[in-house]
Amino acid sequence: MVMKKEHPQGLHLKECIDSIKSVEGCFETIGGIFKGHLGGITHTCCKTLNGLSDNCWPTLFPGKLYLRITIKLACL
Repeated sequence: MVMKKEHPQGLHLKECIDSIKSVEGCFETIGGIFKGHLGGITHTCCKTLNGLSDNCWPTLFPGKLYLRITIKLACL
């Protein structure tokens, strides 16, 4: 019997995106962070982003591990 290994991008991708999009302006704020704009992140957006599962980060932002730390610092 061969066990299938689940591809990391299949892990809760829709739920990750839906969580971010459920907070007004949060998805756009993330786009701003890529451009160096750290201001304007709301408490609700911070709470949502900091509550994402560990599987969401590499799936949503591959190769951008710094983004999670940047968001955590911006939310302090």
